[in-house]
Parts: sequence; C-alpha cells; structure tokens
Amino acid sequence: LRGANLLGANLRDADLRDAYLRDADLRGANLRDANDAPLLLQVGPWPVYIHRGYMRIGCKWLSVDKWRNFTDQEISEMDDHALDFWRSHREWLLAACDAQMATVRD
Repeated sequence: LRGANLLGANLRDADLRDAYLRDADLRGANLRDANDAPLLLQVGPWPVYIHRGYMRIGCKWLSVDKWRNFTDQEISEMDDHALDFWRSHREWLLAACDAQMATVRD
C-alpha cells in the first residue's frame, strides 16, 4: 500500500499485519475491526508505530495524548527537522491513532 491514498477508505475487518503503508494517506479511513493490529509506517525519515493509545515516531514512544498536546517548541527540540515533519503529518497521524484506538474499544 506504499503511497496509497486511503482517504475515506473503509478498512473494516481488514488485516493490516505486515502491510507496508509508507506514504499512505489514512485520513478518514475506517479501521474498525482491523484485528487490533499495530500500524507500522515509514513516514519520511522516521518509522512510526501506532498501537493501543501510543505512538512511536523515531525513538520517541509516548501516549497519543502526549503527542496531541506537544507545543511547537517541544517538537522543534526533538530534531532539526521535527517541526516541519510534525506540521506536515500531525493531522493524519493523530487521525490514524484515533482510528486504531476505535478498534480496541469496540
């Protein structure tokens, strides 16, 4: 699925284990019942791992709430390119986190 535009896709009951989602756009995707599989993505220079309310970008493994509430200053202190990355990908990464958590709650 590298580079796939999954905007609004219904992935209900999809098994995404071992799916290669590099550069995939998951905004609005319905991941309900996607087997509680973690999402593993390569987004630009950093691997991203999303599972059960946590997201790891590069080496930072934190709760989604923590990621959601970071200030621009805190993000910019992580890496020289982190703020540009976060501004470009924040919305859809957090949406993917929310969609993945919906599979855990149901």
